[in-house]
Amino acid sequence: MIDTSAVLSSGSALVTALRGLAATADALSKADLKGRILDAQGQALELQEKFFTLVRENDELREDREFKKTITFKDGMYWSSRPENPGPFCPTCYGKTGKAIPMLEKVGLVGRWCGACKTHVVESGTGPNLPWSSPAPEPAFRRDQEF
Repeated sequence: MIDTSAVLSSGSALVTALRGLAATADALSKADLKGRILDAQGQALELQEKFFTLVRENDELREDREFKKTITFKDGMYWSSRPENPGPFCPTCYGKTGKAIPMLEKVGLVGRWCGACKTHVVESGTGPNLPWSSPAPEPAFRRDQEF
């Protein structure tokens, strides 16, 4: 991330350089004047790059904040109410880093797993009630029931 105080001081330095240039333009030789103008242009370009970086970072943070408003926890995983990316997302990764890493279906296993941290989650109704899974649903009948 860019330090905003550095951007502000760069902008202040640029303004100071331009004011000094304007004040001494008559006394400077043509070559010296061109050199100072090029320095001022370089500072302006640096400042513009920093500004665009800050705008991009701000947009990313805003998008992340809006996405986090749509997240809910259900069946041992995080889900989003956004139709374009509903999830599920890894509970371990989201809990530790705040990153929404999609959970994958693994062939031969019940439930879903995370490719980043290898967390395995069994969705309710899809397998045994293991310690890392959500509770299994009630069976349709019990052994002590009579038919």
